[in-house]
Amino acid sequence: MLSEQRANGESESSKERRILDGNNHGRKPDFRVLSKIDDVNMEFLFGEIKPPSNSTSINKGIIKLAEFTKGSLDLIINSYGYVDGLETYGVLIYGKLSITIVTL
Repeated sequence: MLSEQRANGESESSKERRILDGNNHGRKPDFRVLSKIDDVNMEFLFGEIKPPSNSTSINKGIIKLAEFTKGSLDLIINSYGYVDGLETYGVLIYGKLSITIVTL
């Protein structure tokens, strides 16, 4: 079973990692996709959306995605052990979004 969470959803894997660094909250991806494993939602896809007007935010977005995916892998491995082929993903969307609504 999959579920998707949009902005303002705190990453559980980020929260877990940041608690060890003395922070009491995790970072928030622009969106994330979770899969239910043993009745626990586990994060496996993270997304960041960056506007074309700020090219320096691309590098920050890539670093943020790397931190989310590594944290998710660490949390899954710590909870369930290593599983061959275990993967997490990061998606960086950069550019303009154009939405056209057609009504008849």
